[in-house]
Amino acid sequence: VDEYPVLCEDGTITVTWNESVDSLSGLDGYSYLWTDNPASIPDAFKNIGTGVGQLTSPPLPDGNNLYFHIRAADIAGNWTTTVHLGPFYIDTEPPIMTALLEVEGRYYATAPSFETFEFRDNVALDEVWYAVDSYRGTWTRLVDNHPGTTWASHGWTLPGFEALSEGSHTIFFKALDHTGNVTGTNGEWCYQFFKDTIPPTPPSNLNPQSHIVGKWSRNNVIEMKWTPATDNTGAIAGYSFTWDRE
Repeated sequence: VDEYPVLCEDGTITVTWNESVDSLSGLDGYSYLWTDNPASIPDAFKNIGTGVGQLTSPPLPDGNNLYFHIRAADIAGNWTTTVHLGPFYIDTEPPIMTALLEVEGRYYATAPSFETFEFRDNVALDEVWYAVDSYRGTWTRLVDNHPGTTWASHGWTLPGFEALSEGSHTIFFKALDHTGNVTGTNGEWCYQFFKDTIPPTPPSNLNPQSHIVGKWSRNNVIEMKWTPATDNTGAIAGYSFTWDRE
């Protein structure tokens, strides 16, 4: 019995074999079985006829202990010993990315940094990539041929922030495992933010409403009024002020 793939992405396995020969009553067919036990024996019930030398399994569960078992019967009802093949390794699950804690749409004067930055795979993580503003263009690799199932870089900060234009940007992420399963190539992992390194205009036309500058007053509460500051993004977070003496 020979196999085509050993590490499978689609959950199916195709095996081939040379047909058995019976010189007396003749070959009647085969009984086969897929299990996670290397010593399983198929039932004495034919489920493949003669003239067949290839079989594709149904979708099998993920795991590293899947085996194929087959034995032949002649027309008289005699069964051969069982031939076992395996283990096969099935991995149909792509990597996953831990959800970012930072809310999208934030404004940044310095490069975005992510408190939780982690990728995992159920079998073996291989590569992690990121791209800025397009998932169809050039990707930058963060890790390659990773030896384990989890890669984390908590506090990861976006490189190249200084070269980005002011305004909206999106970071895309993707990850590949050792089997070839990948997630993120279609932009499903992303984080949108705004770059804003230009300070707002200062408040103007600062005027007291309850007092006259340079004149004494019995009122110890001073009301002030000003023309609001403006910002290129249209978003003013607030003001800082203080009262003091000369």
